[in-house]
Amino acid sequence: MQPPLLWRVNNQTDPVTGKAPIYVRIKVGPQRREIATGIEATEAEWDIDKHEVKAIVKGMSADRAEAQREWVQDANAMLLEWKSKINSAWNRLKDGPTYVTADRIKREVAATGTRPLTLLELADLFYTNISRPAEGKAENTLKGFRVRRRVLEEYLRSTSQAGLLAAAVDLPWVRKFERWGVDHKQYTGSTARKHVNTLQQIISFGAHEGKLSSNTIAEYQFQVSIQKRDPLYLPEAEVQLLATTEFCREGLARVADAWLFCAYTGLAYVDYMRFNAQEHVHTDASGVKWIRMTRQKSKVKFSMLLLPEAEAILSRYRGGLPRFSNQHFNEELKVISAVCYLSVPLTVGLARHTFSQRIRDMGFSDEVTASMAGHDPKTMNLHYSRIREARIAAEYEKLRGALPVAAPPTLAQQLLTAMQNPEQAALLRQLILGQQDRDAV
Repeated sequence: MQPPLLWRVNNQTDPVTGKAPIYVRIKVGPQRREIATGIEATEAEWDIDKHEVKAIVKGMSADRAEAQREWVQDANAMLLEWKSKINSAWNRLKDGPTYVTADRIKREVAATGTRPLTLLELADLFYTNISRPAEGKAENTLKGFRVRRRVLEEYLRSTSQAGLLAAAVDLPWVRKFERWGVDHKQYTGSTARKHVNTLQQIISFGAHEGKLSSNTIAEYQFQVSIQKRDPLYLPEAEVQLLATTEFCREGLARVADAWLFCAYTGLAYVDYMRFNAQEHVHTDASGVKWIRMTRQKSKVKFSMLLLPEAEAILSRYRGGLPRFSNQHFNEELKVISAVCYLSVPLTVGLARHTFSQRIRDMGFSDEVTASMAGHDPKTMNLHYSRIREARIAAEYEKLRGALPVAAPPTLAQQLLTAMQNPEQAALLRQLILGQQDRDAV
């Protein structure tokens, strides 16, 4: 076998980017076969003599030049790995009983059906899996994944890694991906984390399905920190204002009622749209009414008391709550926020935060509040509500009556304490001697 040869396929140049794929050629005797390496390069980026990519940094900013050098280092490492795989396959097969051909080596390295998946191929396989009806993913969840998949493809193309193998994704690679999102796409910390989390889900899926040997990025530590903010919610006085306002347009009143129902029950928008009074409202043996549902997002079952405010809205619409598209709902909520001069702009998500805060302010424990909202206490404390000072003060007043009250010290105890202080002891002696003199007179 001749040494593996790396070459750039000029007739496959992309007319927009000017990049063409790099192939590795296997030649055994007169037979030769090629395998796509997943690396792409422009004509200027390809060193035809050394058969490797090179950095072209003239006219680039310092950040872009550094990124280009990092790409060159990674790309050449991958190209060397392809050559190493071919040489390893040759060494395994050459001492066998049959004649080794270029076809056999190619099948050994990247056989059809067992060929290592590229990162984008694994991402598409992951999407096919989560979009199955049995998974029950909401359309917005799937839409978010499609957006992040496009961003991942953009990054791979911008760094000439369109054919990057999923197995090549490691912790340093993810670090560069996160840095690119923050520096190039101007993502906030939370947005950058969403993209990395999606990447982690893809790799984890590949490991569980046997497409990858292991999940190499499960323990990734984020570079970008997220500043924790207190959760937003609508103050109780403004909730009451919203409930008593008479709107000039019936459509606004219906949207306000829908938002209030979510604030009284903790239902997310997707669960509100699925809510059916006949199916989900139950009365227990003691006559207490409950909403019993399974959250669409987390598949967690929850039971929520049907509070009188929510029951009043349900009765007003005879169980058939008004329905809107998400876009129409949020547009009308903006109008309501302006009309009522609310301190916090209304959104669908704000209703759920408001529910969590209202329930905690009523005195329900963290565990009960989390159970009624359908999530765990840690998530609730981080994203949804806070224990306010008024609640702490109320509990203190409750406990203060039960706390033991210390008895005042006796005269003997006071004297003993005073005698331990030299100045107070001298004063006491003077007082005692003075009293004795007066008694003598």
